[in-house]
Amino acid sequence: MVMVLGIFSVLTAIVTYNYGAFNNQMTLTNLAYEIAMQVREKQVYSLGVRSSSNTFDNKYGIYFKKGETSFINFIDSDNNGRCNMLTDQNILCASNCPSGSECQNSKSLPRNMKIEDVKISDTSTNNPVFISFRRPDTEAIIIDGNGNPLPSGQVEIIIVSPDSQRKKIVVKQNGYISVENYE
Repeated sequence: MVMVLGIFSVLTAIVTYNYGAFNNQMTLTNLAYEIAMQVREKQVYSLGVRSSSNTFDNKYGIYFKKGETSFINFIDSDNNGRCNMLTDQNILCASNCPSGSECQNSKSLPRNMKIEDVKISDTSTNNPVFISFRRPDTEAIIIDGNGNPLPSGQVEIIIVSPDSQRKKIVVKQNGYISVENYE
C-alpha cells in the first residue's frame, strides 16, 4: 500500500510540475491564433466595405511594436497607412485609445506575455509596424513607424510567454496570414 501511494505521489508531483508549462503553451498558442484572427478581421472589414463615420473607403489595420504587451486595432481615415492619435499626424497610437483618434481599441496580452520581436522581411525592427488592408485588395499594406511602405516580403510578430516559449504570426504582403512555431 505504501508503495502504491509513493508511486501515485511521484506521478502527481510530475503532472503538477508540468501543468504550468502546458498551460502557458496553450495560452500562447491561443493568443497567437487570436492575433492572426484580428489581422484577418481587418482584412475582412476592408473587403466587406464596413462603414466608419458614413465612409466606406477606409483602410482597417493593426499596430504592433516590439516589447509591448498590447496591440492596437485602427481605422486609417486619413489613408496614410498609420494609426494617428487625434489630429496630430506625428503622434502615433499609444497603448490607450483616446476618443476622436483613428484607434478603435487596444488589446492587452494575457499573463505577462509580450511582443518579443517584430521582423520585416527577416530583419528585426524597433519601429512600430502597421498592417492595413484596403478594398478591393486582399493584399496587406505594411508600413514601418517612419511611414515607409514595405516593398515586398512579410512581417513576423514573435510573441513570448514568461517561461520563454514563443510563437510567430506571419503576415505576407500577398495577404496570407499564418501561425508558426518559432525556432
